Amino acid sequence: MLSNNFEIKEFFKISNQLDVLTQENGQALTIHDILDGETLLSLFAEFLESLPGGNHKIVLDFWIRAINYKKTTQDFLLAFKSSDLSRENSGLFQTQAEAREIFHLFIADDASLPLGFDSEMRLIYTFLVICFK
Repeated sequence: MLSNNFEIKEFFKISNQLDVLTQENGQALTIHDILDGETLLSLFAEFLESLPGGNHKIVLDFWIRAINYKKTTQDFLLAFKSSDLSRENSGLFQTQAEAREIFHLFIADDASLPLGFDSEMRLIYTFLVICFK
């Protein structure tokens, strides 16, 4: 139950943000619409920050970094297939650096933005890193 004016204002703010995120020109928005649009993405991030019970924006931050990693990896593979060796080497180092950064930010035991991965997941990641170095 909403007990004070602050909670009532927050409720209506969240409700309004949700309305903005779910409809545009009478059309329902998809998550792709939100992630591809700078303004909508910003509103969605603000909405996630306003939700009670934790920092839900961490998941969005992880998702964005994972998508960027995927794009970097795809660029690397295209360069590799076209035998563009100068781009290939820099792309390999970039993909490795991005993978390490994602791990240390979101997955590691001492992650600064932990997603809550268990030790088994971290072990699988470590195994993959060692095998593919």
